[in-house]
Amino acid sequence: MNRRILLVEDDPALRTGLEDSLAQEGYVVQSAAEGLTGQNLLLEEPFDLAILDLMMPGRTGFEILRAARRRGSCSRSCC
Repeated sequence: MNRRILLVEDDPALRTGLEDSLAQEGYVVQSAAEGLTGQNLLLEEPFDLAILDLMMPGRTGFEILRAARRRGSCSRSCC
């Protein structure tokens, strides 16, 4: 079974590099370029791991994680 990873990163070069590296390792990667989209994905879809940029315009990685934990969309083992 392929593990699903959510990657939320606003830097295009870093996001692409991480997506490519993770995909080469066999992970299914879904990415978002900004915090609000990433938060919506994390709240709506199941992921095995979330990699969140901490400092983004709009929503930070910490805010996304807090929202997911409040909603019960994410356990400590996921995020």
